[in-house]
Amino acid sequence: MFNRMAKLASPYLAAEVVNLQGTIGTPIAREALGVSQTTNATLGIFGVTSGTITKGDVEWAGYPEGQQASYTKLHDWVAPGDFEGVYYVRATLVAGANPDIGIMNSWLTLHNGTSYGNAFWTWQKAPPFGSRTGTVKLEISTESDGSNIIATGYYKMTATVEQ
Repeated sequence: MFNRMAKLASPYLAAEVVNLQGTIGTPIAREALGVSQTTNATLGIFGVTSGTITKGDVEWAGYPEGQQASYTKLHDWVAPGDFEGVYYVRATLVAGANPDIGIMNSWLTLHNGTSYGNAFWTWQKAPPFGSRTGTVKLEISTESDGSNIIATGYYKMTATVEQ
């Protein structure tokens, strides 16, 4: 995990602080729970937002399939949240299962002020009971090819269906 002031060619980004959390040994971990008799599946989600309401958040949600997700902020990935310019995020699996939903190993755009640019990764566990877990390394870059990575963090999601 590291964070630093964005050192960029564009001067309007110079005051923004970019931060991801968790290490490979101690990732930021969350678990989504469901009960096998009442859910078709349990969904666990991590996301990096740049949309109009939750600009600059790392969020998570855990809920039974068919219910409305309620996201909880883990921390800011950029401060101030009303950032300028464009950043890019990439998720790489480091342990466990790949997410069921979400683009892996590609640089995704985080653009301020629109709903476009949010990046989410979802793990799903369907009954019977048990768990499905994945740990990802998130990286944020100022360049679309990842040539200037300015923050790295590790996040672990477990989706569990209980009996």
